[in-house]
Amino acid sequence: MLIPFVFPRSILVRVLFGVIAGLLARPRGRNPIGWFLLGFVGGPFAPLLLFALPNPRDWLKREEHERRERRRLWELLTMERLKNQASRGYALRRIDTHDEVLGVDTRSVVGGPVLVPFTPAPVLDAGPPKERWYVAAPGGPARGPIDLPGIEERIRSGEFDESTLVWHETLSDWKPLETTPLRRLL
Repeated sequence: MLIPFVFPRSILVRVLFGVIAGLLARPRGRNPIGWFLLGFVGGPFAPLLLFALPNPRDWLKREEHERRERRRLWELLTMERLKNQASRGYALRRIDTHDEVLGVDTRSVVGGPVLVPFTPAPVLDAGPPKERWYVAAPGGPARGPIDLPGIEERIRSGEFDESTLVWHETLSDWKPLETTPLRRLL
């Protein structure tokens, strides 16, 4: 007795799925021969699996883009660090210049500035400051700011005398006019 030969029909279906999988594999960036074999063995699941998997070409493009972006960001970070170092150096030079002028050393101690010996530059006597004087009669309200010619005019008119209290930014407190540099105007 002869067994009916059904082999060609199932083989034909398997070859058909293998060919479909192989043809779809190339545009998806996959190996057509491997996918032909997978389609031959797996039947209709191979083409479905092919569509479910990501395209390796897209993945490689994405990886290349991310690599370029990381490099670009690294270069930007390096440039920002260089700018920051230059700016910091400039700021430290300015602070050192101010420290030198003020006689303070702000670099050596973490807790705060340290006073160093300071020799002030010789001050030329330019007379009293010309602006922003405040005056008050003893027990009276303060008036100002008044400039030096205005004070001189009021002294001549008798409105201000040696007991008039005066204040300026250069003075520590209100003082009688006769104890300040304005006494020359009396």
